[in-house]
Amino acid sequence: MFIGRRIAKLRMERGISQTKLAKGIVSAQHLSNIEVGRYQPGDDTLILLSKKLSVPTSYLVQNDSINQELEKLFNDSKEGLNSNLDSTKANILIIKEKYTYVFSIYQEVLLYLIESCFLMKIGELARGIQTFNEQFMPLIKNTELKELSNEIKELYYCFKGMESYFNQDYHQSNVFYFHQLQYANDKVKGNLNYNISLNYLKLMDLINAIYYAETAQKYYEQLQQKQNIAELLNYLGVLYWENNDIDNSIQHLNKALELVDKTNNLMQARIYHNIGLTLKSNNNIPSSLDFFKKSLKLKKHISKNHCIVTYRSLLSAYLSSNLIDEAYQTLQEAYEFCNDDTDRYHLKVIEGNIKLRLNNDGEYEKYLREAIDYFHKNKQWRYLLNITEELGKHYLKKRKYKLSSQYLLISLEAHKKVSKKGKGVK
Repeated sequence: MFIGRRIAKLRMERGISQTKLAKGIVSAQHLSNIEVGRYQPGDDTLILLSKKLSVPTSYLVQNDSINQELEKLFNDSKEGLNSNLDSTKANILIIKEKYTYVFSIYQEVLLYLIESCFLMKIGELARGIQTFNEQFMPLIKNTELKELSNEIKELYYCFKGMESYFNQDYHQSNVFYFHQLQYANDKVKGNLNYNISLNYLKLMDLINAIYYAETAQKYYEQLQQKQNIAELLNYLGVLYWENNDIDNSIQHLNKALELVDKTNNLMQARIYHNIGLTLKSNNNIPSSLDFFKKSLKLKKHISKNHCIVTYRSLLSAYLSSNLIDEAYQTLQEAYEFCNDDTDRYHLKVIEGNIKLRLNNDGEYEKYLREAIDYFHKNKQWRYLLNITEELGKHYLKKRKYKLSSQYLLISLEAHKKVSKKGKGVK
């Protein structure tokens, strides 16, 4: 990081050419050399450039002046990224209101990087990427990553890990997260191992997903973070369920239920939902129905956005018990809780299966074809895995070989697409 990058950034933001900015101060070639870091300009040159760029003289001259008040705000903001995003948001607002110009280039770089990570964490992806590319990157251009401080490297890898995750490049996301681990403290390592586990789950690598989740649990226990432990135990319960280890799943979910803050209704609802899944896998349908209903009751008091996944599991349990009337009645209610078209097409698949139980093959085929077309068009490969194979086998039984082949080929394509995302994972 050097003053030339700040000068270049200011110049380009104002739409000024190098020739125009350099006129009367230095040659255009000399300015070019300053901007790429070949020369360090003197204070006299910086003062003249600041006037042309309409910024305070101190913004260019005092570019290595560390502000101790800012330093404390940055430290609090970084800690908030891991545990209290509201605190990070408040600190960023304070900095921007109080400091129109952050004199230290290092601290300005830190500000933009913290802000980029914060925006990614709250789901404002476009703004996060824009801040990273337009504010942070111009200030470190032509600087080798290895030359940056460990503090900057950690936040850089944090951002890149999140960016890759949201781009569904889960392998690359873990590459960045493993780099971040080298620079993170123990407070960060718990969440970081959790994120690595989530990526492995997306890559359908349950062994590594469980390993890194258990590693995260150790960090949470070491720091006595009770609610993080409860959330992690709930997550591990799901992983063991996915891995067909029902006993371990139930054990972890029950521990999570004991630890969870009883005022955290959403967390309780998630645990109830996951216990329902595990009981259903163990063919204890009546008990699974009870837990799905408990989960829904809590979720409805929180937000409709959280309900649909439990409705789908409840409907599946009804169908497993051949409770068609209950399933159909619940399905009509579930449609009111859809968040988007993806949710609606998931319910269409379930409705198709209800129609099949009522011997209405035509409606069953229609609903599944519509869902498959939607998921295929939107490249939602994971959702295609089971239903394409199911419909292909259905047509095979009916000796409709051409249609059977068509959907089994789509199933094969979906399996290839999903497995492709896991390439390179060890």
